[in-house]
Amino acid sequence: MSEERTETELATSEWQMLGKGETSDLALHKPQMLKVIVQLESVKVNLKRKKLDLERTVIKASFNVLLARKGVDFGQYLNSGLNIGKFYSTEIMEVRLPLSNKELGQLNLNRTNDADNSLQVTFSASYADKRHTWQSTIVRTEGLIDPQGRIIYLTVELKGKQLYLIDDGTLINISQFVKAVIEGRTFNNIFSLTKGGS
Repeated sequence: MSEERTETELATSEWQMLGKGETSDLALHKPQMLKVIVQLESVKVNLKRKKLDLERTVIKASFNVLLARKGVDFGQYLNSGLNIGKFYSTEIMEVRLPLSNKELGQLNLNRTNDADNSLQVTFSASYADKRHTWQSTIVRTEGLIDPQGRIIYLTVELKGKQLYLIDDGTLINISQFVKAVIEGRTFNNIFSLTKGGS
């Protein structure tokens, strides 16, 4: 643009020194200057759009995550719908518990809808040669019986302090195998019978 401005100023100066009568805009390079100004505005608009595109290329999770697998690299062009990796939430974890029809009969599943009186679950696992335990509650059933195994899945949610070991505060590991003990039905008026001896 500065080059075209210099050309315009030079043409105007020469015309004032040598020219006679009315001058044309073309002789003074005004159309060329106008073209350069329009091109400059177009470049500014394009730059603004590119900056906005760059701001939108930042990939952020809406929660705290653990990156388990990365599917892209620096400088790679991404298209919408591309799988960029595998992430796990570190704020809330869910455990699916497969239960048979017989095991379901030992639970009061109505309590899964009662937030104040949910079924208690204690998880245990061996990790680093130690036995660890965590506690939580059942939040829902998946509501679908698996046609092959004839089992139904219950979902336990761990969040906040429930993610940490009861004894030493260690965080539960993702994809860790655990054993679950679920609070069963309560029966009243039960008596223990013993065999009498003589």
